[in-house]
Amino acid sequence: MAKKGQRQQQRRPRRTTRRRAAGPTSRWKVNPYINMVADPCNATLVPGLYGASEGLLARLKNTTQVPAGSRPQTCGYVLWCPDYHNKNNGIVDQPYAPNSGPDQGNMFMFISDDPTLSPPNTAANPYGAFSPLSVGQVDVGHVLDDPAANLLRSDIVADARVISACMQMTYYGKLQDSAGEVGFISNLPVSEIMEGGTGGIPASVNNLMAYCANKHRLGIDTLENVYRPNELSSNHFRTNVDTLLDVADQTAGPSVVSQSATTLSPRVFGFVWRNVEPSAGLTFDFVKSIEWRAVASSGLTQTPIQTTGASLVPHVNAAIDRHTKRDGHSLWERIKGGMSTATSEISKIAFSGSSNGLMAKALEWLGKEGMRIGLQSLPSIAMDSAPLLLL
Repeated sequence: MAKKGQRQQQRRPRRTTRRRAAGPTSRWKVNPYINMVADPCNATLVPGLYGASEGLLARLKNTTQVPAGSRPQTCGYVLWCPDYHNKNNGIVDQPYAPNSGPDQGNMFMFISDDPTLSPPNTAANPYGAFSPLSVGQVDVGHVLDDPAANLLRSDIVADARVISACMQMTYYGKLQDSAGEVGFISNLPVSEIMEGGTGGIPASVNNLMAYCANKHRLGIDTLENVYRPNELSSNHFRTNVDTLLDVADQTAGPSVVSQSATTLSPRVFGFVWRNVEPSAGLTFDFVKSIEWRAVASSGLTQTPIQTTGASLVPHVNAAIDRHTKRDGHSLWERIKGGMSTATSEISKIAFSGSSNGLMAKALEWLGKEGMRIGLQSLPSIAMDSAPLLLL
């Protein structure tokens, strides 16, 4: 009995470890499909989002800036449907060839100094059938190149379909000039570009701003809008000649939504802005990941079809929606964090607060956020923001 008692005394109590609750971040990391759709810029690309793997995967990117126009620009929009892969192919040479419009488009920019003005879409002035954006022509719709447009026009690609995409908007002008309003556009039917204005004319900046549910003051933070895959449209492979919008030649309009787009009801997303400083420095980055199939003459071997099951798009979209409802921060429409966010917060304190307690407020915010963004970043943030705090 003594030996038994001794063994009982020698027996160490079992260590109990509390299992960490699986938060949204851990669940997001273990599901590569959610990660791929929610983080198009950085996530590892994985096949099978639509229930089958049929091709090769690629991530592509392009960027554009709002150019200096013929007169100051204070408002505009950029809208994009990544389901298509169109290009402004009306540019035969420079200068822009007269009566040689793009004839297709799935990404559009409009810039103006009047938010109530609608871009024209008439027989004489079709939507999108104007000089390239670099010319800086205002009050008209411009066709921008999709990130995958050049790849789809190569000799090795037959067709492609989107698996994830995002658009980023960044103000790169002077900090004290970062004024204006920015709205996130999501889930907008393509027909609204052409008919969303009063009386069935193209939508104006004010029309699109009224449509927005998520608006912000223009600051120095980068805004990111993530594309939500469309269950009816995004899963289709498309060639370079499949168009979202049939853009008419100049004097041969109007431009119209293509027949396939009318049938499948794709959506556009992007940004709309107004009341910014004239010719404010705005840049847009477009990232798009695709699954593409090779042409027979490319020399690439055929990719066998591998069926993984039903489409994962509804489940991925629902999982990202649940994260938004649970945490209150949208993964579809977001402000990118980091040092720029810190400097932006301090600038808000500087420009909106009173002189009494201004420095105390800034230091209090730095103290709370220091652990999150890293103490090593605070000196540079403070140096960047010091002139604002002394205003």
